[in-house]
Amino acid sequence: MSSYTLEPVGFIRSTLKRRGEAPRQGPEGAPDATLEIEPQFAEALLGMEVGHELIVITWLH
Repeated sequence: MSSYTLEPVGFIRSTLKRRGEAPRQGPEGAPDATLEIEPQFAEALLGMEVGHELIVITWLH
């Protein structure tokens, strides 16, 4: 394959707005963050339950 198309399936929401506000690691007092999945991809998460593992690959800007 010579090219790839990236399409976001969701977005991370957090109260943090600036890099300087963020701790280096989550256990150092980071606020909770939420992964919001776009409605057209929600069906892919059917069957997910608390304790299941989900790998999230992010594209930070």
